[in-house]
Amino acid sequence: MKPTTLLLKYNKVTNDSFSRLESSLPSVKYGDLARFGKEMDVLLYNTLARYLTELMPFHRVVIGDVFWPTGQHICQWCKQQKIRCFFLQHGQWIYTKNKKSPHHLPYCTMVYGDNVEAMTDEWPYGSRSKVVATGNPKYDLITPVAGGDYIYFCPPVMKELVPNGANKVHKRNVRLLQTIA
Repeated sequence: MKPTTLLLKYNKVTNDSFSRLESSLPSVKYGDLARFGKEMDVLLYNTLARYLTELMPFHRVVIGDVFWPTGQHICQWCKQQKIRCFFLQHGQWIYTKNKKSPHHLPYCTMVYGDNVEAMTDEWPYGSRSKVVATGNPKYDLITPVAGGDYIYFCPPVMKELVPNGANKVHKRNVRLLQTIA
């Protein structure tokens, strides 16, 4: 019997990466957190445990976020079930305070590059989760446009949604963008 991997859809970037990752896995099934609507980041443990149990059997899980309550609960549930959980970085880590030492961590964290891997290995996180630079399945196949140039643009954070505190508005970034608008 081939080991089955549950790819747990989370957002567009994660889902696009899964479509590339799927071809390298022997057996795949999908779950989709979008079915929970606006609550998908803050699911209660029991709700999530029931959902994952309904999706059984599978041997490992790949998820797109471990820092919000839902991701924490997935890591906790997997550990209790002795199922390996893998976290696929789904965006740039533009703020890192919540990432240094979450309570529950996946077995393995797949990050975009060597710099993120080195940074994560310096945190308590890196001593509790295997961290591997894998690249990004979505962006690894980007080819330059005619003329050989392309631009990767990451806009500055204007409003940071903080899961365990008040949301933070970065007024400096708002002012900077307003000057070029």
